[in-house]
Amino acid sequence: MFDPIKSLGVIIQHKLNFELHMSFLLKQCSQRMYLLRLLRSQGLSANHLNTVFHVLVVSRILYALPAWGVFLSAGQSGRIDVILKRAYKCGFCRRSFSGVPALFDFIYHHHLTALKWLTILSHLMSLSNINSILSFICHPC
Repeated sequence: MFDPIKSLGVIIQHKLNFELHMSFLLKQCSQRMYLLRLLRSQGLSANHLNTVFHVLVVSRILYALPAWGVFLSAGQSGRIDVILKRAYKCGFCRRSFSGVPALFDFIYHHHLTALKWLTILSHLMSLSNINSILSFICHPC
């Protein structure tokens, strides 16, 4: 068993389990949603709330999503959906994201994909064990 490693802001666990990363990510998103509620109570317009939501929440979820998002279980994906639906209900965003697949579409259509992440992902998927993965991730390029 290996200790989790945080590399480039993504927490990676044994057998590419991202449960710790998800918990950390969702905690951050919840804290940022609270900030959005405070800003709304201070009279920030819906347009500005949408901008702040994308800057603080969506960007955090999207960060390195092509690398870790493909390993999400249905339950983990559902936890992200809950955050996004709550944001839409609260009026923090103008459009409703229909889950993680919609976020991948968002990345694609806004040219936010990073070829390096896809290269890393394809390499990780071809490696046979966690030692190789961790040495690959930690090795300076």
